[in-house]
Amino acid sequence: MKEKTRTSFFLTLALLAIVGITPAKADAPNGWRVEFDAMYLWPQNTDLDVATKTRRSALGGGSFTPPEFMGNIDVEPDSDFAARLELDYRDGEWGAGVNGWWMDADGSESFNPRSNAVGPPFPDPPGRNLDGVFVPSLSSVTTNIGTQGFYEDSALTVLDFEAANDLEVWKLDLYGLRELVDTPGRQLDFLWGLELADMDNDRTDLVSEVRPGVSDPGISVNTETDVQKSSGDWDIALGPVFGLQGHLKRDRHRFVGLLMQSVVFADVDYSARITQSTRQDFVDGTVTQASSTLAGYSSSDDDWVPITEVKLQYLYQWNEQFSIGAGGFLSVWWDAPLAPEFSRNRDDTITFVGVMLSAEYRFGRGREPVAAVAATPVAKPPQPPAAVQRVPFTRQVAVSTATRFGFDDAALNSAARQELDKLVEQLWDKREITLKISGYSCRIGTQEYNRALSERRAQAVRRYLEDKGVVATMTIQGCGDADPIVDCPGLRGDALVQCLAPNRRTEIDVSAIEVVSPEASGTSGQP
Repeated sequence: MKEKTRTSFFLTLALLAIVGITPAKADAPNGWRVEFDAMYLWPQNTDLDVATKTRRSALGGGSFTPPEFMGNIDVEPDSDFAARLELDYRDGEWGAGVNGWWMDADGSESFNPRSNAVGPPFPDPPGRNLDGVFVPSLSSVTTNIGTQGFYEDSALTVLDFEAANDLEVWKLDLYGLRELVDTPGRQLDFLWGLELADMDNDRTDLVSEVRPGVSDPGISVNTETDVQKSSGDWDIALGPVFGLQGHLKRDRHRFVGLLMQSVVFADVDYSARITQSTRQDFVDGTVTQASSTLAGYSSSDDDWVPITEVKLQYLYQWNEQFSIGAGGFLSVWWDAPLAPEFSRNRDDTITFVGVMLSAEYRFGRGREPVAAVAATPVAKPPQPPAAVQRVPFTRQVAVSTATRFGFDDAALNSAARQELDKLVEQLWDKREITLKISGYSCRIGTQEYNRALSERRAQAVRRYLEDKGVVATMTIQGCGDADPIVDCPGLRGDALVQCLAPNRRTEIDVSAIEVVSPEASGTSGQP
């Protein structure tokens, strides 16, 4: 208990110290993000030595060698699939979210030494091996079950032993987040909030002996079955949770690390019960059955459990909104209450370790093209009548305001849309329109990433004009950090990001033909 107290205290203290001394920034993308993880987990350390395999040999005359230890029977829940979900919202340096996962795993073990079951003569001949099991939980309660919990398969009996271990667990975190660091390619968030958790562990141990009715010729078969059921069921546990989440980004590749530490307080109900059922099959075909409870045990206890979780993940940005990836997951429940041994509560450190496949979707972000978009030729309209003069209309339009594009963003804001709407009005009566759309970025980041980002900005403008009904031959290009408007020497951090805002722009070269009548042009209609 002291070990987990120290672990939780120092982890919590370290997280609070980091958030207290780190200045906040506000350059991460705003909006919603949802992530689904399909996980495959291996629960560790939930097993219990429920029984011991034994063997002894018949010496003849009803005497036997002492039981020989042949190994333990452990029952641990099998690895299984689990589901995990994250949903968060960010607005500047602040945000909120929820994440959680669920798993239901079970395991079983059986011991059936049927090969030793033979018929008369009785008793067992010398040299015959008698395989059996010794069940400590049964022998510690009563001597009425078998021979103090010792069961064996011989000429007189046929033995069946079965054990099952079921574990169901879920966890949910409700948290706020504060941005600690956001520089090009790096991001670190502090998370804090409330954690809800639940764990239910159910165990069953069953021993069945089938014996012929040797002592009573009227009885064909005697069957005796001893069953122990135990459970450790939590009420929903609550407690504080703290965490750190970091991102490393390069072009379309992103590496994510998550560390969460919590301490939940749980009210745990323990119970265990041993029942015995007997069945007698008579020679005349009649059957008698009886059952009784040999022992029972129940208690309730308050406990607190530190939970540590780590997620390491790689994500590939498929487009502006959708990413896919894979990673590893670890969840450690320190000294978690489990189904008891009979008359004794039990806890153990449970470790869930596994792998995951991930899918992430961001709301409200412009779509990113997978490849460069070629020019879209548009059929030219018929030539105007000879009586109409064709006057060249050529114009260059620059879309480059300080708020034109956010840092590391390709979404159009309201000011940019208003400026493009004005251009649409100017082009509505023009013909043979050709648009060359050039996107630009600031110099923060790698050249390869900035070129792709600038191309996404040009693509966002192209898509907006097409949606507005502009019929034109459009070409786009990503120029990266070429032709900067400002340079901002000597600045760093937020000051540099804000100073370089004019470079995050899109420029449009417009070439079109305006059709006017001779009367409007003041000419005779000759070129």
